[in-house]
Amino acid sequence: MSKKTLFVMSLLIILTLALATVAQAKNTKYTFNDVQIGEQTLEITAGVKETNQNDYSNCSYFSDDFQESLGYYAADVSAGDTAEAVLDFCVSNFDNRTQ
Repeated sequence: MSKKTLFVMSLLIILTLALATVAQAKNTKYTFNDVQIGEQTLEITAGVKETNQNDYSNCSYFSDDFQESLGYYAADVSAGDTAEAVLDFCVSNFDNRTQ
């Protein structure tokens, strides 16, 4: 086998592994409307990114009808696999948000 053939095969294997790693990433987005937290009605957008190496979740909080940003919360954890779990995660971290 020539050096050129070996190089091309090695490159193809590396590219295949790189694409497989990217394909395993799961990125899910959520929008929750009219969420009651205390006496406030909020809108929340959230995202959960899960890979085989790390997880990341974020929640963005807005006043009713997305009129004003109320801050965000992010953590290097998975907020969950269901909309209900992600909503619970965002609601429970509302007081931890950065404005």
